[in-house]
Amino acid sequence: MALTTDHKGQADSAFQFKGDKGITVPFNLNPEAMPQCTLVTWARYTGEDKGVQQVVSHDDGGYDRSLGLDDRGGEWGWSCFTGSQGVLGGFPVTPGEWTFLAVSYDQPGKKTTLYVNGEKKEAVEAELGAGQEQVSLGTNPSYGEYFQGDVEPVMVFDRVLTEEEIQALQKQ
Repeated sequence: MALTTDHKGQADSAFQFKGDKGITVPFNLNPEAMPQCTLVTWARYTGEDKGVQQVVSHDDGGYDRSLGLDDRGGEWGWSCFTGSQGVLGGFPVTPGEWTFLAVSYDQPGKKTTLYVNGEKKEAVEAELGAGQEQVSLGTNPSYGEYFQGDVEPVMVFDRVLTEEEIQALQKQ
C-alpha cells in the first residue's frame, strides 16, 4: 500500500492498493453500534483480475457491510453486501476512472441502497448481522478479496444520507 493522487489531482491524498494487502482500523460498523450508516468514497479500479474485491468491509462471512467489486449480483461491477440478501450491484466499472461510491444501511428500516457516481442504482429490503468490530480498507477482513486500485479516505456517517446529500458530497 502506498499513497497516490486523488480524483482531484491532489498528491498523496488516496491509498493505492496492489491487490495483496489492506489497512485495518479500529472502528465498529456493526448494526448494534451504528443502526444506520452511510459509507462514501471515491475509488479507481486499476487491476486486471475481475474477482471479488472490497474497497471497504467489516465482513465476517455474513455479507456484512461492505462496498467493492463483485459478480454475485449478476454481473461483475460496483457492488455492496446486504446481509440477508447477499450482494447488490454489478454496476459497470471503467478501469482507470475514478468512481464516486456510496452505500446506505438502514437496519431499523431493513433497507440497503447503493449509489454509483451520485445516482441511486438499487435499493433492497435487507437485514444485516454483526460483522468484524474493525473496518478494513482495500480488503475483506475475513476472506482477502484484495482491491486492485486507488481509494480515497472513506467517510462514514451515522445516518442514512439522502440522494441529494450524496450528490452534494460528490460535487465537493
